[in-house]
Amino acid sequence: MASASGTDRAGVTVSDDDSVTVRVIEPAIAFTKVALDNDVLPGAPVDFQFTITNPGNDPLSGITVTDSQCAPAYQSGDTNTDNLLDPGETWIYGCTTNPLDDTLNVAEVSAFGSLGKEWTAGDSAYVNVLNPRLTLGKEADT
Repeated sequence: MASASGTDRAGVTVSDDDSVTVRVIEPAIAFTKVALDNDVLPGAPVDFQFTITNPGNDPLSGITVTDSQCAPAYQSGDTNTDNLLDPGETWIYGCTTNPLDDTLNVAEVSAFGSLGKEWTAGDSAYVNVLNPRLTLGKEADT
C-alpha cells in the first residue's frame, strides 16, 4: 500500500492512496519411485511406479521422467487434461524391466515453472535378484 499527500498552490492539502497485491510464485516438485516387487528371480519382470506431485503454487510444464533401467510412461493424474502438473495434482508414471542381478534403479523428474526455471527431483528403488541354487546329492546307504 502506498499513500501520498501534498499541498497545492492554493494551500489545499490533497492525498491519495492505493494498494496492489503481489502473488509470490513458489514452484515445487516432489517425486517418489517404488519397485512393486523387491525380490525377484533373475530375468523376471519388475514393475516400477513413479509418483509426481506439485506441492507448490505454480503449475509445472514439460514433465520429463527418466530412469536408469527402463522408459517411464505416463499412466494417470492430469485431472483437467491441460498438460500441466497443477498444484495439488498427482501424476503416476510406470515402467517394467527384467533385472538379472541386484539393481539400484535411479530415476529423475524435471519440469518447468511458469517463469521458465527448471525444477528437478530424484529417487531410487532397490531390487534384490534371488539366485536359488539346487544341490543334488546321493543319499548314503546305511
